[in-house]
Amino acid sequence: FPISFYTLTTQSLRVGNNGALLAGTATGDVGYQNLSMADSAAYLIAPFWDDLNPGTGGAIYQQLFGTPGSGTAFWVVQWNQVPFFSVGGANTFEAILHESGAFEYRYGPMTATSRGSGDSAVPRQGDRSIPGGRARRTGACP
Repeated sequence: FPISFYTLTTQSLRVGNNGALLAGTATGDVGYQNLSMADSAAYLIAPFWDDLNPGTGGAIYQQLFGTPGSGTAFWVVQWNQVPFFSVGGANTFEAILHESGAFEYRYGPMTATSRGSGDSAVPRQGDRSIPGGRARRTGACP
């Protein structure tokens, strides 16, 4: 189903290693450094933006629920037990995008390390500005 980010409507998102979904690009990822919003990806949803490494453990899953066009479909992306890049651990969290345009974040077990437990959590960004209101942080990952 189409997902709208301000001036961009897309049916394709890139799932990044570092805890973000990117729209409007087929390559790249978001770096893990704290960047000014002007230096980050133009269109992103970042439930847990940090230096993660799914290549050494955990996995990233995605699944569509419902029938697109019904108005009730939603897409779930789960980073499952993904460790930090240099210090390990295991972090489980989800981004859920609803066909209605709403989205939510859910958090399962997270590992706090000497790096901290997340450099940034960005609700949604489009055209390099952050709107208010449409993000919801809800319960735990199933």
